[in-house]
Amino acid sequence: MEKRNCVHCGVDISKKKLDAKFCSIKCYVKKANTWRALEIKDQECGFCKKVFRPKTRKSTSYCSIICMYKGRAEKMKVVWPKKSCQNCGGEFQPTRSYQIYCSYKCRCMVVNMATRMGINVSDINALEHVPNETGAEVQVSVPVVSLGDSGAVCVLCGVGEGVSNETLLCEPCDKKNMN
Repeated sequence: MEKRNCVHCGVDISKKKLDAKFCSIKCYVKKANTWRALEIKDQECGFCKKVFRPKTRKSTSYCSIICMYKGRAEKMKVVWPKKSCQNCGGEFQPTRSYQIYCSYKCRCMVVNMATRMGINVSDINALEHVPNETGAEVQVSVPVVSLGDSGAVCVLCGVGEGVSNETLLCEPCDKKNMN
C-alpha cells in the first residue's frame, strides 16, 4: 500500500479512501480558505486601456460588457474598398460588402422610382450609363427623373405634393431628414 499524505498538514491518510486528499474537514476548510485568499490582480482593459480589478480570478480582458462588445467589434472590423454609388455616382466607403448605394436617401430614390415604373426592385442589376448634371457618365440602376419634372414624387414616402426640386423630398420628410 502506497503512503499518501494530507495536502494541508501532511498527516498520513493511507487508511482513508483512495481518492481522499485531506485528513479531516478542518484541513479541507483551511486549505480552501487559502485558495480564496489569493490576490486578484489589476488588469488593463483590452478596449479602453483603463486599469480595473476583475470581480473573479478568471481571466477577464475587458472592464465592462460595453467594452467587451466594442473590443470584439473592433477586432472583426473589415474596411471595404471604396465604391461609387449606383444612383448618384458619388464615391463612398461601404460598411458592408453588398452595399451599392451611398445613403439611405439614394437607396429610397431608386426603390421609389423602380416602384413607380413597375420594375421589380430585386431585378435592378442591369446598369445604364447616364450623364449627370456635370455631363460625366454615371452608372445608375434606373433612369433618373429630371429635377425639373413637374410630376416629382418624394423619394422617401412617395407623396407627389409639396416636393422640393432640390431635395426631392416633401415638407414632412424634409423636416424629419433635417433632424
